[in-house]
Amino acid sequence: MATTARQGSAEVGSATGAVKRIREQGVRLKHLLVKSAVSAGMLLGVWLVGYFRYNVTWVVVPSFVYVGVVEYRKSRKVAAGAQEDEQTILGRIEELPSWVCFAVFSTR
Repeated sequence: MATTARQGSAEVGSATGAVKRIREQGVRLKHLLVKSAVSAGMLLGVWLVGYFRYNVTWVVVPSFVYVGVVEYRKSRKVAAGAQEDEQTILGRIEELPSWVCFAVFSTR
């Protein structure tokens, strides 16, 4: 009987893992749908510019602005993460063994 209870809990654990995987895939699916919608919008914009015979500049300038904004947001996110990591390490430096030495950081 003990093995049956263990098997039952293992099934529940694997079911929980399956739910987590589905949720993670859902997040990825949402990201994929948003990215696809943005790409479709850009293609529609290019088509409309060609259809109405506007200058190519009306496509190039907004594209450069969009790429610049995306890259700026990525760089800000990376910089914020690095700052957070440094603060976490410096906040817990007293807990580390005496043989751990950071040449880059100064605690004084």
